[in-house]
Amino acid sequence: MNASKGKPRRGSLTDHDQDRRGQTPTSTPSQLVSLVVDGLPITALQGQSLAAVLQTMGYLWWRRNPITQQPRGPFCGMGVCFECELLVNNQRRRACLTHVTDSMVVTTERERCMPGADL
Repeated sequence: MNASKGKPRRGSLTDHDQDRRGQTPTSTPSQLVSLVVDGLPITALQGQSLAAVLQTMGYLWWRRNPITQQPRGPFCGMGVCFECELLVNNQRRRACLTHVTDSMVVTTERERCMPGADL
């Protein structure tokens, strides 16, 4: 708030502001959903990015570059670089752009990326 005029500063949030989905930032509590990552059942917040969920699990990378074989994970965080691709319900998706939903099945190349794995 601009103390001198009693008005919110330009660019600041007010009680009436809405995010891009039309909800106020604190309007609804987050719902937990169940999903499977590499055969491991987990819970996450509905709408959270898959990249964030995987990083919370300790996955910093989950595939290898097809040419250099170097480990790859999120790089740009906005869908431009394609470094975070993985399989979601048997379809290639970018983890940074994919929001978790209930019953999602995620398959990474993580096992293949572990040290000593046969490339």
